[in-house]
Amino acid sequence: MSRKKHQSPRPQKLLPAAEQYPSAQTFYRLALLDEHGKALIDQVTGEMIDNEVLSRDAPAVDKIRAAHTPAELLDLVSISTGLAETAWLQQMRLLRLGAAPLIAERLVASAAMEDSKARTTVEERLVAALYICGGLGAEYLLRSFDSLSLYGQSLACLALGKANAAQAADRIWAYYERVKNYRLELFLVGPLWALIDLKDPRASAALAEMLEAGRDFYELYGMVALAGDERAVLPVLRRFVEAPVGDKDDSAYALAAIAHRIGRAAFRAEFEIEATAEGPATHPDKIVEAFWGISPEAIQDYFQLFYGF
Repeated sequence: MSRKKHQSPRPQKLLPAAEQYPSAQTFYRLALLDEHGKALIDQVTGEMIDNEVLSRDAPAVDKIRAAHTPAELLDLVSISTGLAETAWLQQMRLLRLGAAPLIAERLVASAAMEDSKARTTVEERLVAALYICGGLGAEYLLRSFDSLSLYGQSLACLALGKANAAQAADRIWAYYERVKNYRLELFLVGPLWALIDLKDPRASAALAEMLEAGRDFYELYGMVALAGDERAVLPVLRRFVEAPVGDKDDSAYALAAIAHRIGRAAFRAEFEIEATAEGPATHPDKIVEAFWGISPEAIQDYFQLFYGF
């Protein structure tokens, strides 16, 4: 299945839900941490908003836009849902100067909230708010990291990666090691995105580990296209060979991306290993050239959700 945003997901009968659609973390990275991405989502959803939704959310939006200080805005975080989410973030961008310590204080205090849904909303907004605050916000987010829920920490990893907070890399890796084997919740997507954004070489190792372990989730091949190295070639190749005829595109484009990153010679060397194992009938040159022939532009178009933001 193509990772392009406009195409349909793979048939539900073939894959669990987690493998059909981007995770909450990927949507968060796109919508809350990237102003361009948020604008695109607002444009699309804005066309589907009816008068009932506008009437429902208008009072909250008005209250949020009337906030004149960070403290006033933070007091309104619980009503920043629906259309009010965008308004809250826009207002935070206006009021962010000097707000990082207060935001972090509220974020740490949210650990005491008994309502898990309300805590999730608070963590989503305040992690994004600290990201909006820039370098100082990233420092405060790192200090607050241990007080967050596992989901909140996954979001914090995203924010720290997007903020290019290299000082957080070891903390992000430790969190990844903690959650990488969780199956019901894809907390690992947050730290994987962060490690890729930070260009941390451990991202490549982690992706190769996921492939070797037989894991699959929506972001896997797109992430491999962004950061996979020699270690990912053979496990992706095996998946390509084993996939049904109509479901080989993800692995094919991921292999092509790796080929262009590591170079034809290094890419071919990995295929020679496989050819030796399979016997003399295998023709690695033809296979290598087939993947090499997929252009970088075609790869970026196919995985545009990953390359675009």
